[in-house]
Amino acid sequence: MLTDLNLMFCVIGLSETKIMVNQHPLFNTEIPGYIFVSQPTSCNAEGVGFFIRCDLSYIIRNDFSITNPDFQSLWI
Repeated sequence: MLTDLNLMFCVIGLSETKIMVNQHPLFNTEIPGYIFVSQPTSCNAEGVGFFIRCDLSYIIRNDFSITNPDFQSLWI
């Protein structure tokens, strides 16, 4: 569907990724032209992630990113 738009978003945010710590994602994280980064969960929470366009510079802000039973956050 993304290829039909003829538009490459800078960042695509995801919630409820269900990616657990020390476990491979249950879905394909490869989208041509994007890098996938995530904040996995270590509990029954949902996890969050970003697809970031390959030509963008970014830094993951671990000092703001949080994982706990109530919520996860990922800052770049």
